[in-house]
Amino acid sequence: MCFLIIALVVLSSVLGILNQRRESSLLQGLFWSSFAMIMVLSFLVLLAIAPFYIAIAPLIPLAMYIYILTKRSNRSG
Repeated sequence: MCFLIIALVVLSSVLGILNQRRESSLLQGLFWSSFAMIMVLSFLVLLAIAPFYIAIAPLIPLAMYIYILTKRSNRSG
């Protein structure tokens, strides 16, 4: 499971760099999907070895990013 998280971090980093260069909506969607999967898998790994109040920590930045993206799309649309 940890190797999957590491692979997703690398994939997310590469997709983020490619998205900055090309401005593709597909790359942006893949980036945010891989980022969300990193957060969810980190939550599940921590849930197996730590109390819930510690395991929920990776989901807090995910909620913040979702809030920022929805505010940004409401402003532009």
